[in-house]
Amino acid sequence: MHVSDFARALDSGRLIVTAEFLPPRGSDPDAVARSAAALPETLDAVIVPDNPYEILSSALSAALLVQRTGRARAVMTMTTRDRNRLALMSEALGAAALGVPAILCVTGNHQSLGICPSAASANDLDSIQCVRMLKGMILHGSGPDGSRIEPRPELHVGAVVEPGLRPMELNLLRMRKKIAAGADFLEQFGHGRERHLTALPSRRRLPAGVRRSAPPGRPPGSPHRRARCRRRRCGRRCAAPAPPRTRPRAPR
Repeated sequence: MHVSDFARALDSGRLIVTAEFLPPRGSDPDAVARSAAALPETLDAVIVPDNPYEILSSALSAALLVQRTGRARAVMTMTTRDRNRLALMSEALGAAALGVPAILCVTGNHQSLGICPSAASANDLDSIQCVRMLKGMILHGSGPDGSRIEPRPELHVGAVVEPGLRPMELNLLRMRKKIAAGADFLEQFGHGRERHLTALPSRRRLPAGVRRSAPPGRPPGSPHRRARCRRRRCGRRCAAPAPPRTRPRAPR
């Protein structure tokens, strides 16, 4: 089973290198196999996102197809934006039954940012609450309603850390909450499209690799520059804050 291999990688103490694998928009399984064949064999795991920027194929099905190729172990992403706690719990149990070693919990971007503006979001739980719910299922065999789950799912649960988010105090607070909720590893962006997983020790101290480093290629910049970047990403004109103007003083 892939769970033991992924657990050994997390317990090794080294930096775990992963890559993001976007599922195709269609339903052709051969497209996933062809894309997965291009993945390097040196990866520790492949992160399969869950409708991050557009409507794609199911993250669970894409994770299974990636694992069948034998190139790398797949970490399935679950977005709480699109599911309530019943659907999240059901999909986590299905992923564990099908051999997915780990689940990455994310809240997800708002659907109005280009994914599907007319869709309604669930937002029953956020990523921190999702981590806590899944760890309760794994450690205690109990669901959010107190029902017993036998056998308990064998999964590792992770969360996302964005070192470039500001304010830094709020960013660090959310990271501490994810660790306290029971996250086994933290995902952070690295150079280009590859990602890194930081395994958390059992004593739950803050990992040194996720403190104050900004992701390369994405400097904080000024508010006007960030507004221009958001305007280019969403494809429509947003109201950018006007730069401050200095008025010359009248001579006295």
